[in-house]
Amino acid sequence: LLIGSASQAWSFQLRLAPAADQTACGWSYGDCGDDEVFARWYTFLVNYRVNNDAATDLDDPDLTQGDIVGAVDASFQSWEDVPSAILRFANAGGTDNRISGLDFVNTTLFYDAALDDDECAGSLGEASGTFAMTISTIKTTGEIVDVDVVVDSADDWDWDDTDCVGFDLQSTLTHEYGHMVGFGHSDVCPGDGVDRPTMCQHGGTCDR
Repeated sequence: LLIGSASQAWSFQLRLAPAADQTACGWSYGDCGDDEVFARWYTFLVNYRVNNDAATDLDDPDLTQGDIVGAVDASFQSWEDVPSAILRFANAGGTDNRISGLDFVNTTLFYDAALDDDECAGSLGEASGTFAMTISTIKTTGEIVDVDVVVDSADDWDWDDTDCVGFDLQSTLTHEYGHMVGFGHSDVCPGDGVDRPTMCQHGGTCDR
């Protein structure tokens, strides 16, 4: 395991290594303790970048590029703060890269229909549909080599959505970076709001 946690076993599942090296947005999952090859990073320091046009693609005056980068940094920090975590994350600066499983640049971006024609991203572009996704390149050995996180610019985003009107960027990114670490969705999601484990599959505007 990359991260040891005191959470109950049902609070997350682990991504399994694929049958062939591939880039995809959906994976098979196993439970902790299974005799399987799990997806994981082969390094203790994972670099990440934010696309330089994130704020432009979002086109929301309430969130600047600095706000987006701040939310990204805080979300990665939350995974570093997990007790016994051994992974560390480093902001390597901005990038013009977008979705690519072969550029080995872990990029966070907002969806732009003119530029993001990836098969996975085809489900984005409509408000209240799929509002964020993690696209990972994983080898048969389980090694994670590239992860791009795409946030849907069609939805209403806020950094601190206390009114539950839109989607909270930081909490959503923390969830997506959980996939980046190698975690799948929780198979049991009790309660709402703050009572929901980070890896619960996103529900309504207040259940994320």
